[in-house]
Amino acid sequence: MESVNNVVTDFEARVAKARETKLEQMQITRLSSDVAVDRTLRRESIYKLNLLLHAIADEINYDEEVLDRQIAVTRRSIYGRIPAMLNLMAKIYSWPISSNGNASEVKGLQEDIIDFLNSKSYAISEDMLIDIKETKGSPKWLDDEGNEWPEKEPVIDEYRDAILEISTILGLSAVDLKLTETRWKVFAAKQAEEVENEKKAIAEALKRHEKVSA
Repeated sequence: MESVNNVVTDFEARVAKARETKLEQMQITRLSSDVAVDRTLRRESIYKLNLLLHAIADEINYDEEVLDRQIAVTRRSIYGRIPAMLNLMAKIYSWPISSNGNASEVKGLQEDIIDFLNSKSYAISEDMLIDIKETKGSPKWLDDEGNEWPEKEPVIDEYRDAILEISTILGLSAVDLKLTETRWKVFAAKQAEEVENEKKAIAEALKRHEKVSA
């Protein structure tokens, strides 16, 4: 009669062999997939942009913690992560200082950014970065003083062209462009609703303050 120990040993051996076979099959399936290729190229592009953004930040003494938070937000962007990171590059170029920075330094820092990119053999001009910023659009928003800024719709075709132009110069092998007119309308409507809720909250807080001060 076969012992329990022999049965257990045989079972564990068969499980180990099945595990190895299944893992190999999954690996073959994954590596044969166009999806896996696209994901790999996308990760490479994200990694390359992450390094470049941090190199720019180091060049102009931009706040690294702020940059890390801004990069993290790109994961949820309606533009797609890679376009959102390029949006961030354009944003940093347009205002390359922290909240405590000196506005008189902006022009010089902008020149430093372009010089740095060119020194890395990236023939990116001021106009290319401005094109991204001006065509990507912006939803309705409130500034720190409570002033309301109206929605600016994106110019999708021009935005796409601006993103692809810089992506080609940077040698990015994948660009996950996700912006569409439908996605923008949903996003802008949600942001407009949040602005209205924020305005109501500010008005209610002001009323409470006036009652206390009366």
